[in-house]
Amino acid sequence: MPPAKLVATIVLCAFIIDRIIATVMFASSYLQARRDTTRKGAAKRTEHKRKIIYFLLSGSLGAVVLVLLPDLHLDLSSFKGTPPWMPALLTWLILVAGADRISAFVGVGSDAKPAEETSDTVELRVSGSLRVDADTAAKMAER
Repeated sequence: MPPAKLVATIVLCAFIIDRIIATVMFASSYLQARRDTTRKGAAKRTEHKRKIIYFLLSGSLGAVVLVLLPDLHLDLSSFKGTPPWMPALLTWLILVAGADRISAFVGVGSDAKPAEETSDTVELRVSGSLRVDADTAAKMAER
């Protein structure tokens, strides 16, 4: 295999591994957030929903691009035994994941940081007894 093709293959494999790991980590985080009933859990669920919607939209647009530009598919003819659907799948993966990476670089999209949650309430859990001074009690009464 020529050195340039070998490097391109290694980079493509590393990219695929990265996307698989990111998918597994997202699924794990999503399942944990579903069980979390706190305010942070609700914020995480909202963020996960936004990421899923982003993935569905970018995946759909990636599929449209592949249909409209059939010459865009990767050439995997030198790899023996490659299924006929593999070039389209890998090209789609590069388009979708590349869109996600570009939007994270620019600061929008599924990896963009959500706005800080502002709240006028504070969650406080106390086990046992709690004593506060008069100033703190007055501030708590104002809320």
